Amino acid sequence: MVVATTLPGLAAVIALIFTYLSVQQSQEDLRVSEQGQITDRYNDAVTNLGDDSIDVRLGGIYALQRIMTDSERDRPTVVRILAAFVRVHAPITAETRKALRPGGPPPDLAAALTVLLDRESGSLERDGGQIDLHRTDLRGAYFLATHQDADLSLAQFNGADLSGAFFEGDFLTAADLRDANLAHAHLKAARLRGARLTGANLTGADLENAHFDNADITGADLTDANLELTDLRTCTGLTVQQVLSSKLGRTTRLPRRIYEDPRVRARMKALHERDESPTVRSATPGDR
Repeated sequence: MVVATTLPGLAAVIALIFTYLSVQQSQEDLRVSEQGQITDRYNDAVTNLGDDSIDVRLGGIYALQRIMTDSERDRPTVVRILAAFVRVHAPITAETRKALRPGGPPPDLAAALTVLLDRESGSLERDGGQIDLHRTDLRGAYFLATHQDADLSLAQFNGADLSGAFFEGDFLTAADLRDANLAHAHLKAARLRGARLTGANLTGADLENAHFDNADITGADLTDANLELTDLRTCTGLTVQQVLSSKLGRTTRLPRRIYEDPRVRARMKALHERDESPTVRSATPGDR
């Protein structure tokens, strides 16, 4: 009697175990299949990057962007591939320096830069570390963040030619811009917290309302750089000579040691006397 009662229950348990194992196997088969499809897509996309047709290369770039969305584990590889694509196709050489780029980088390079930029803030560790764009010819490039969480923090732009480039967004935290050419670049309202700008060429750059919180600008050339509303109070390496060579504004915020220099005070006094418009609110430049 006991055996007759137990057998149906045992059969039900075995059936449940079998069903569970079947579901598990099906899920594993599906995962393997999906990974295989992603691998195929990745191989096709990378192959397209080397095509002679710019349209095919663009297709490869956007295919890699889709893979970044679909497969988190492949994101670091895609980031490295796209950064390498930019470095290989936009090196700084004697020949490239002779070429004019009135419209910025070609469309495929611009697309790769956009994909690299258009990632969520805080994705640096997940995406495999720094984006390496050192010594690349990015004259006139447009770095436009399509969302507020875009991230180029810790990006390596050291030695890069970014003259005339446009940066719109708060995504350059701790970026490496050592010896970069940023002449006439547009960094209006840029947040450069902890950025390294030692030896950078900022001649004629628009730095209006830029914040250099704890940035290092030792040896940077600020000749004719627009410093209206710019906050330089906590940056390191700033000298009186750099400030006097720039387009100092009434609202430029300076470290107290710089502001109290007689030459700087004389320049600020001249600016106040020249511009007496009541619509311009004067900042207190030397409050630190």
